[in-house]
Amino acid sequence: MCINLRHIGLIGLGPHARRIYYPVIEKYAQLNGFNLVFVIEVEGKQESVQAFIKTRRIQPLSTFFINSLFSQNDILSSDLREFLDNSIEQYKLDGVIIASEPKSHKAYLKWALEKNIDILTDKPITCPKNAANDRNDALTIIQDFNELKGLYQASRSNLIVQAQRRAHLGYCYLYNYLSDFLNEFQVPITHIEVSHADGMWVMPNEWEREHHSYKYGTGKLMHSGYHFVDLLAWFIQLNQLVKDREADELELFVKHSSPSDFMQNLTAEHYQKFFQKDYSKYFSDDQIERVKEYGEQDVFVLAQLKRQQSIVTTATLNLQQNSLSSRAWSNTPVDVYKGNGRIRHEQVNIHVSVLLNIQVHSYQSYQVNNPIDMEYGPGHIDHFDILVFRNNGVVGGKRFEQIEIGKNLANSLPATSQFSHNETARENLFLDFIKRSDSKSDLLHHSFTNELLSRIYECIALERNGKFPHLSCSLT
Repeated sequence: MCINLRHIGLIGLGPHARRIYYPVIEKYAQLNGFNLVFVIEVEGKQESVQAFIKTRRIQPLSTFFINSLFSQNDILSSDLREFLDNSIEQYKLDGVIIASEPKSHKAYLKWALEKNIDILTDKPITCPKNAANDRNDALTIIQDFNELKGLYQASRSNLIVQAQRRAHLGYCYLYNYLSDFLNEFQVPITHIEVSHADGMWVMPNEWEREHHSYKYGTGKLMHSGYHFVDLLAWFIQLNQLVKDREADELELFVKHSSPSDFMQNLTAEHYQKFFQKDYSKYFSDDQIERVKEYGEQDVFVLAQLKRQQSIVTTATLNLQQNSLSSRAWSNTPVDVYKGNGRIRHEQVNIHVSVLLNIQVHSYQSYQVNNPIDMEYGPGHIDHFDILVFRNNGVVGGKRFEQIEIGKNLANSLPATSQFSHNETARENLFLDFIKRSDSKSDLLHHSFTNELLSRIYECIALERNGKFPHLSCSLT
């Protein structure tokens, strides 16, 4: 029988951790009997961290602030390692939540795996700089994953990735439905389309900001995009249920846009008209040229998975970062995570040959931290519908069915609530971590996700270096 974690640490206390992790730590600390041993953040944020902690019911036993020069390294500084090691000896630390800057994930992951400490880590698992510009850096993503996989298999740690759509009520329903269907009829997923629009609007003076930064040579794919690469990989792997249809080859064609493209379409004149603000200095030729090497903003992927050169699945992935937004202000707010006009639109469309079409539609019209009172449906904060079409003359069942996944949640909470099905899913993965449970989002389940992510970046880097953004590779 698993014993719950008793002493956990929180690495990173940015907007995401404050909104997601700290509330669930408070909710379950007494119920599950664990302590918050420490909070780790970068120097310069001491005042903000202390002010936040002061207002909370649960106080960490200690805090540690890292020199910002070393906060993005893939090797821990000696003083940080000493602090972490002492936390094991002094407080019996047995679990860590990694919510830090992604470029620092690898160092924390390696330390925790070596020490047999349980881990809940944010996505992406690792984030090498400049992956959008350098093919070798792009390939580092899967190399990092394989290195961590080896350490994990040699460790007693439980390692869960916070990819909440794997624990999302609607996506779990879809996954189970497809599992049963593919098992019964032995026909693979033949077409899948995954689309996500993030609802951000990055202002001309914000490309260098640290939150969802582009300046390090990565972008959308390392932000919310990871969830949808993972969703695509998760569903495609259901084809393993169909005898002799598991793919052995991946072929990719990738197109993308950069911040410089966005700046050509929404010009200084537009900002003057919308906000009566002069941003012209950010639109110089030198500035536009410079941001061409920044991380990807939007990504569009066409992929085919083959077995013995026969096409099994055709997949498309459409990811937009700057898309329809509710942002109507030019100043940068304190909360740039969910308080800056982000509204989410996502869609999944899956065909199982001529037998089944199943779709997800989830469309918001307002941001999470600014709720409005409206009836459930498209535009509601919890809108999430599944549409099922069956060739019922052949496979039986209902010809058409609509499952309103978000409706029960929407009706059970007040209109002013910020709680949503994604937050519920995150909380479920947090409970997997605390209870040391087997998880749908265990590190080993993310192998194909990181293979796909690495290859997409490889194609982006090919295009940025004057080559055709296409590749074909074997799958093992």
